[in-house]
Amino acid sequence: MVRRDQQPRRDEKRAQREVERALLTHGSYQPPPRGECRAKTWFQSIDDADTIRIYFRTWRKGSVLADFALSVEIADVNRWTIVARVDCTGGTCHLHPPEDLDRHEVLMLLNDAGDMRTAFTVAYERLAQISRMIRDTGRSDDE
Repeated sequence: MVRRDQQPRRDEKRAQREVERALLTHGSYQPPPRGECRAKTWFQSIDDADTIRIYFRTWRKGSVLADFALSVEIADVNRWTIVARVDCTGGTCHLHPPEDLDRHEVLMLLNDAGDMRTAFTVAYERLAQISRMIRDTGRSDDE
């Protein structure tokens, strides 16, 4: 139970976090057109039976990482099903989580091409965590 004098402070902190989140929703980075970039695709199997994998798709302009999309996929009867994905749009690197692919959780703001390499690492680590959770528990969240 929250005491009366604590409630206003808690509400104020919550409102402040929401304002900060609203102000920091978009970075300034805009990738070059994909037609000007070299694309590369590969997979990383997470389990020995090859039923869970991370799909990688990157675009490079010269030697610089310009854009990427990663996803966790699980084997279905005749196809692979995406259960979580990370992509970069609107100056953000964001996760579409397993419980709701239409929702997104910002992982990092992107302000220049240098941020892409860091964002790629952050995205990979987050999807590796999700894929290990699926492998080890058979589910993608705390259901």
